[in-house]
Amino acid sequence: MSVEYLGTIRLLHELYLIDPCLVSRRFFVALLRDHSIIFNCKRLQRLRRMMGGEAIHCKPLTGIPDKNHYK
Repeated sequence: MSVEYLGTIRLLHELYLIDPCLVSRRFFVALLRDHSIIFNCKRLQRLRRMMGGEAIHCKPLTGIPDKNHYK
């Protein structure tokens, strides 16, 4: 891996530790605004999957039935 590639991964990891609620599009904005680095959103998604980072947010509760629903 190149030094630039590893530096980018380190930077993504630092941003994730600062705010784990960021999704890839907000990562894109933060990198552009704070560090003047331009990446494609798909590349950021791929790097985050490789790192194992996932945004922290409420997942859909599709398996819980509604108590008012008649079966």
